[in-house]
Amino acid sequence: MAARRRCSAICSRCWRGPIARAALVFDARGQWTSDGDALSGQAAWLPTDRIDLLAVLSRDGLRLVTQGIVLTEVPGAGLRAAGASELRVDRAPVEAAWSDPAAAALALAHGRVQLAALLVGQMHAAADYSRRYALERVAFGKPIAHHQALAFLIVDMHSAVDAARQLLHEAAWRLDAGRLAREAAATALIEATENAVFIGANAVQILGGAGFMRDYPVEKQLRELRALGLLLGGADAARDDALPAAIAAPIDFLATTDATTQGA
Repeated sequence: MAARRRCSAICSRCWRGPIARAALVFDARGQWTSDGDALSGQAAWLPTDRIDLLAVLSRDGLRLVTQGIVLTEVPGAGLRAAGASELRVDRAPVEAAWSDPAAAALALAHGRVQLAALLVGQMHAAADYSRRYALERVAFGKPIAHHQALAFLIVDMHSAVDAARQLLHEAAWRLDAGRLAREAAATALIEATENAVFIGANAVQILGGAGFMRDYPVEKQLRELRALGLLLGGADAARDDALPAAIAAPIDFLATTDATTQGA
């Protein structure tokens, strides 16, 4: 508990500046190494050009670093206005750390739910913009949204957004209710990441050649959906955490797990 209070104090100190930036890296494969109070590791890509506080989350705990952070610019590979960098840390002093696998799993679940929410928001924006464009763009005497091929695609995109949103809502509900949420958060991120690829590409496709122009927002949404899906280990790391529940037990519906529903 004292270690977590120290981590909180360091976070508060680093965030006093008006333009301070923090970055969270999930060490999914245990590739970051510690030598006493020194930390070493690297990340090929992070969507930022500045880090004042680096938080390295592993499956066992958390370590905070504020010194010895080396960033190398990665041109054209970041979220708009955030920049992009390759991160390298070589024997950087660890400011604070705590070890607690259960708390680490909970922190990761919260991070995945927040990331899935960002993806769902961008998916909704891309799907809605392309839908409205298809209703306004006329070809062969009627809006292109009324041609069967595009009409079916719009329906599929709408369904993909709803599917990702429902899994996100369940994971968020579990976190708020204090229930086990590791697998639910992982599943929500997998669905959001996979559907983001589908929706981003097809939103651009609906606009045709215009979709690649910066006059329209879908080209930005496509790039950001791809970029967001790489964070926190992406879908593959989430699959590692969703696997045990997927093979060990039948599907756990809310209606059968909510105690208030059972008692009604």
